Parts: sequence; structure tokens; C-alpha cells
Amino acid sequence: MIQKTIVQKFLFGTLLFGSIVTLLITGSVTRENGELYFLNDSEAIFKGNYSGSFLIAQQSGNISVLSENQEMLWNLDLNSSEIRDVDILPNGNFLVADYSNDCILEINPSNNSEIVWMWDALNPQHINWSDYAIVKNWSTPVRAFLNGSQGISNPWTGISEVQFIEGSQFNRNFDSILITLSLFDMVIEIKYSSTPSILWSYGIPGYYSQLQDPIYASYLSSGNIIISDSGNHRLLELHKTWHYLLWTCKVPFPEGNMHEINDIVEVNATHLLISDSQGGKIKFLNKTSKSFEQELTFSNLMNPYDLDRINNSLYITDIDNIYRVSLLNYNVESLFTTQNYLKPFYIIMGMGMLYHCLLLGYESIYYYNQEVRCKIIRSPLRNRLIILGLCTLVILLLPDIVSFYLNFESLI
Repeated sequence: MIQKTIVQKFLFGTLLFGSIVTLLITGSVTRENGELYFLNDSEAIFKGNYSGSFLIAQQSGNISVLSENQEMLWNLDLNSSEIRDVDILPNGNFLVADYSNDCILEINPSNNSEIVWMWDALNPQHINWSDYAIVKNWSTPVRAFLNGSQGISNPWTGISEVQFIEGSQFNRNFDSILITLSLFDMVIEIKYSSTPSILWSYGIPGYYSQLQDPIYASYLSSGNIIISDSGNHRLLELHKTWHYLLWTCKVPFPEGNMHEINDIVEVNATHLLISDSQGGKIKFLNKTSKSFEQELTFSNLMNPYDLDRINNSLYITDIDNIYRVSLLNYNVESLFTTQNYLKPFYIIMGMGMLYHCLLLGYESIYYYNQEVRCKIIRSPLRNRLIILGLCTLVILLLPDIVSFYLNFESLI
């Protein structure tokens, strides 16, 4: 678990490096009316004042409602936030997963964007993690981590996915919210009320054999729960009542890495659609044979994050666009016009990762037999200097490379 704090710093430095160089080369990227970049989630709206439009969440903390002609209908900036997921509640309010601030917000867009409900993973009145660790009989190292780590890293729990569950679906007299806590290696379900409480949980912080960096969890039509266990490169299915492991799927490399399965859509009882964000593909998984039967990819699909199936259409949230794909003839429709700033960004971010890894090496702290141990690994100095020189040469040539790329895109 402690390892993730260091990895976060590493990735933050990489992201900062890539962002600065990208902005120096392409110019200041501003979000004008309808311009999209760094999307994390989108939801099609079918009722209420914004019917026919899209609720969109960006990594920058911006939440907006855009029509298909890219007209801004509603907008809210949550400062210092990274929004990982948004959902539309039955009452028309928006449910927001604020990854940076470890909280879930319910926002009323019709009343000055009022926050009408909140679950704060850092607030002991909402969840006392120390007490919960005692109830669950978690080990001493886990309890020590929970008691001493809050506030050291931000985010702390890593709320990456939320799903609102109507109680009537399961013959319950209350609603609930299924929450994926990536940095806590947990999936929990809480009661949706003025006094929210945890109904059940799966996973233990730092115990990776059960869950490691889960990205996504949702209920299937059977009532069972499907989980993207990203760090362990697999999918899990839990029993709907007792939450024990029913099914696991780990497709061997190179057919499937399953490291960044950001969304899962149930096609039927035996087939799933999954978003392979690393590979830039949508894959059809046969649950019985545990194999991919078909792949869907197309030009400009970079990092598919969110999937929504509505009748015979599949909506794909990519990093800078939203696509609608017909599941009947696989016709692809781009719903928004974008500026394609982000492909050069990925190239530059890769350069930043090489700089960090080769110049600074890396550190890792990990659990071993419930004890905290540390090791430091550094690349040989000669190798680091050679590749550092090559990276520097590439960066010096980047203005010409990016200029050529943008001109080539305009010709296409």
C-alpha cells in the first residue's frame, strides 16, 4: 500500500513534465465552448431539462453538460479536483466521484449546483477506518497504516468509480452506492442516507492477493458483482449476497494484459464488453471460455475509458472525444470535434517517464509477511546517461515533430 505514494509522486512528476513541454510546443490549451480533452467519463442524458445531451467529467475537475452540437448547457468547476466518474441519479441530480478529495458528491444542477449529499472518506463521522479495521480484524500493519497515513498522500483512498443502486432492484427498502477505492485495494457498498454506513466490503489495504488497484466495479443483471482487479491483471465476480469469489478471469499475455480495464458492459450472461485502455481497444470477452472473441478499434481511438450500452449503440468515452458505435453494423460516429492535442502529449509524457526512471531510478516500499520493508533499485549510471542524451535529442526535435504531425492530421 505504501508503495503507491511513491508511484503517485513519480507519475505526478511525469505528468507535470509532459504537460509543461506540451503547452510550450502547442501553445496554451484553453477549454473553449465544447472543446474536450482529458475525459474520464460521460453519460448520455435521456430525461429532464438536458435530455439528448451528455454529462461529461474531465480530469481537470470540470463537469459539464454538452449538447451534440457542442453547446455548453451547464458547467461546474470543482477546484483542485480530479473527477473520475459521474452518474445520473433517478431524481436528475449528478453523482460525482471526486478522486482528488476522497469524496462523493450529489449535485443538484437545477438549483445553483447545490451539493445536497456527500460521503467523505476522510470524515470519521462518515467512516472511521480505524474502527472498521478492528471490526474486520485487519492485521496490525494495516491498522498502523490507517492510523498514520491519512493526510500524507492526496488522494488517500482513490475513489475511481461509483454506481448508484436502486434498492427496488434487490427488494430492499433503501438505496445504496457501490464504490471502488483504487488506492485502498477495496470495493465497498454504502447505504445512501443522511447517515451512510458500509454494508459490505471486499479487499484489504495493501493485501494484493485479494485486490490490487481495482479500477471498476458494478452489479451484473444476476445481482453478482464484477470487478476489474487491475493490479492483478484479472476480472473477478463476487456472489451477490455473501460476496465470496465465484469466477476469475486472467487472459495470458499477449492476448490480454487486463491492466487497465476501466469499464465493463454486460452483453448477456456469458459475454462482456471491456475497455482495454492501454491497448486502445474494446474487447468482447467470453466468460465461459475466458477468451477474447472479437476486438473493436478504429482510427483516433487512443484511451477508451468509459463504456455505456444503450439499446444497440455503444457510447465510448475516449480521452478527447465521445464515439457512438452501432452494435449492428459497427458504424463509428464521432460525436464531438476535437483538436488532437493529446497524441503529442502521450509522446512527450513517455519522454518524461524515461527521464524519471533513468536519471532518478526508483524506490519501492512494500509489504512482506505483514512487515514493511524497503528496497532501492537504480539503473547503471552509464545506461541512464546514454538514454538521457537520446531523450534530450528527441525533445529538441519535438517542435518539428509535432508541427509535422499536426499538419499531417489536417491533410487527413
